[in-house]
Amino acid sequence: MWDHCGMVRNEEGLKKALSLIKELKDEFWRDLNVPGGSGEVNQELEKAGRVADFFELSELLVNDALARKESCGAHFREEYQTPEGELLEMMMSLPM
Repeated sequence: MWDHCGMVRNEEGLKKALSLIKELKDEFWRDLNVPGGSGEVNQELEKAGRVADFFELSELLVNDALARKESCGAHFREEYQTPEGELLEMMMSLPM
């Protein structure tokens, strides 16, 4: 996430992040083995659920960063800066 969806990001890196997340998520579900039985509280199952939640959250964050076509706060898109490295002023029209 930090390498491709950190403070400085670009479309190519964000798309790569989505691809890497998908690979990790597929590997996780393919290799998942939760020990324990159904008649007891299973902390390993809870942990696996948290990991699955993190995959969903990371996809959401990257998709949001892809949809944002401007710099915002401390985060900026490299495609939307001047040759001097300054923020491009973008006027976005919002539907009324």
